[in-house]
Amino acid sequence: MILFKRYFLKRSLERILVGELFQNTPYFFKKIGLK
Repeated sequence: MILFKRYFLKRSLERILVGELFQNTPYFFKKIGLK
């Protein structure tokens, strides 16, 4: 049960990180001058 909770926490954290990454992608591209 503890292992499952830890796995679930890790997955949700990864999802949040990926979401942040995709939100900041256009800004990132603008910064490096691709768009």
